[in-house]
Amino acid sequence: MIKINNIVFIILIIILININFVNNDKKFKINLLVENNINKILLSICILFLVIEDVKLGVLSFLLFFILLQQKDKNIEKFVNYYKKK
Repeated sequence: MIKINNIVFIILIIILININFVNNDKKFKINLLVENNINKILLSICILFLVIEDVKLGVLSFLLFFILLQQKDKNIEKFVNYYKKK
């Protein structure tokens, strides 16, 4: 039988591979998840508990978390400054 850890492991790998191919609307929604400091702390605590349960899944989750933090730095917001002189 296939364990649930292996299924989650495969899903995390697929997410890590495809994170760069997500459109800007989805990236903006993901950015809202990682933007707030409280959300960062809660996600880090959840990932730490995941590391305690299974190191392999925890490391992949931390990798995904840090990739999401890097994605946040890119300008993906939909605000357009109409008053800026060209």
